[in-house]
Amino acid sequence: MRQAARASLNALTGTRFFAAFWVVAYHFTIEFQRAPLPGKPASGVLAPPKLGLVLLRGHLAVDFFFLLSGFILAYTYATPGGKLRGSAREFWVARIARIYPVYLLGLAMALPEYLKVEPNRAIFAISGVAHLTMLHAWLPFTLDWNQPSWSLSVEAFFYLLFPFVLPLAGRLRRKGLWRLLLAGWIWFVATDAALVLIDFTGLIRGPGWNSFERYSPLASFPEFIAGMALGLLFVRYGADALPLLRRLSAPHFDGLIVVALLGFGVVLEVTNKLGVYGSGVDVLAPLSLPALTAIIFLLAFQRGLVARFLSLPLLVWLGEISYAIYILHKPIWFLLGAPLWQALDGASLATIGLIPDNLVFFAAFAALVILVSGLSFTFLERPLRRAIRQRWGQPRPLGPLETPTLPRRAISLSGDQAR
Repeated sequence: MRQAARASLNALTGTRFFAAFWVVAYHFTIEFQRAPLPGKPASGVLAPPKLGLVLLRGHLAVDFFFLLSGFILAYTYATPGGKLRGSAREFWVARIARIYPVYLLGLAMALPEYLKVEPNRAIFAISGVAHLTMLHAWLPFTLDWNQPSWSLSVEAFFYLLFPFVLPLAGRLRRKGLWRLLLAGWIWFVATDAALVLIDFTGLIRGPGWNSFERYSPLASFPEFIAGMALGLLFVRYGADALPLLRRLSAPHFDGLIVVALLGFGVVLEVTNKLGVYGSGVDVLAPLSLPALTAIIFLLAFQRGLVARFLSLPLLVWLGEISYAIYILHKPIWFLLGAPLWQALDGASLATIGLIPDNLVFFAAFAALVILVSGLSFTFLERPLRRAIRQRWGQPRPLGPLETPTLPRRAISLSGDQAR
């Protein structure tokens, strides 16, 4: 039975843009640190210390995406009884249609730079097979080819398992789903603690170990499970998932979101003061997961000024192209940004501030990324997504996959509605 399209959770869509942009700023900052430019400050950070601290933690946006992915997929594909809507084949075709066209474009754009840094043809051949099959996160030595795409390899692992894991989680009732969410977080903490212990004791050594522990799909799977439990809670129970929410006004939602953001900032500041960021293991992600979970869950109800701001048409559109922003920004840098960077690297230009730490340069690069991503979304991503699903799947009118829908139970709250 075909199902009617649902209203979109625009606040979550708008949030995706800020997460993707955080990754762009993070990678730009890293590239700037590596550049031997005249007049560059010794710190290598193009921002005040506190902002620089945030910029250099941009990898946490990927953990946010893993959590959000579990939420969105569970919300979009879970029936009221907790089973998969449609067949597993339809689900897999839909996911391929969603990610593969722009993913291939990113690989093609990054190929010239990768050929420069990887002269070994045997490794190049292995990398090619691994990337085309989206297995490269399991082989960290291949990740220099459009490095951000490692997270798509991790997502592919999640997509493969989702049709089998969802019915198992879907059997749980409200308390069971909260326990699954908590178990996912504890599992994530335990995995991270085990990796820290391995690092500390030196049980496993080697140049590839740090990369494997950071990029392995197995290390990030608990985040996806936690997000999936959260999505099931939202789609099946709405505000009843946490009855306290029914007594909150829209300003209270804004206040809780601010509290979650402040908690996230405290984690960044405290870990920085303690110096734990220097570990090869990403210890920040497990500590940040509760705050990120709260932000996603609160924004899903689309109540308050924060949700309304994120639902502005421009931000929704930027959220829709955020996948292209994420996957194409590195290739765009090496094809267009880096040559311009080199052109600006001269003593005469440096004296007037035209070097890459200049915010005007970053703004120009960011605008270029948004322009190319918007064109890609309009003329490649969206048309090919539709064509692939029509050819190999049986698309159902569920609304955009990346924008989950709002059940009536979730919006039956007292006070004004966010939409």
